[in-house]
Amino acid sequence: MVENLYVFECKNSAEVLGLFHLGIKNKITASHRLNIASSRSHTILCIKVESVDRENPANVVSSKL
Repeated sequence: MVENLYVFECKNSAEVLGLFHLGIKNKITASHRLNIASSRSHTILCIKVESVDRENPANVVSSKL
């Protein structure tokens, strides 16, 4: 189980960028035992792109960034 994991479906690059900016806006920074003044946080953005052949919908090409 991953805390605060979200999965969204986007139809275009504008939606991806909007979610990216929302993620940056909601990023939480916190201190830890080794560094009380820490301002670092950890964020992972994973983008999966799927392309479907209109003439053969069973032909799907998938990439992960």
